[in-house]
Amino acid sequence: MKKATPVRVVYEGEPKGGGQLRAAWQTDIKKFQGTVTNNLPYAEPVCFGTNLPPSWGRRYRTRQKTVPGFPELIGKELEQYVLKQIRRGI
Repeated sequence: MKKATPVRVVYEGEPKGGGQLRAAWQTDIKKFQGTVTNNLPYAEPVCFGTNLPPSWGRRYRTRQKTVPGFPELIGKELEQYVLKQIRRGI
C-alpha cells in the first residue's frame, strides 16, 4: 500500500516536501484478518477519488497517475494471492 501511495500530493494539508500520506499508513494484522488505515484528512480523496477538494476542480488527479480506489484493488489482489496459496496447500 505504501509503495502505491503518491508521495507528492497537491493538497491544502500536505507540506511541500510530501510523503506524509505514505508514512501515515497503519496496520493491525491478526492471524486471519488485517486492517490498514490512514487517518490523514486528504487520504480519502487521494486514495479513493471521493470528497475531492475544490482546489482539484472537482476532478481526481495525482501527479503519479494513481488510480482511484487503488487500496481496494491491492486488497483484492492480496486476497486472490492468499486463496491461490491455500489451494496449493502452502
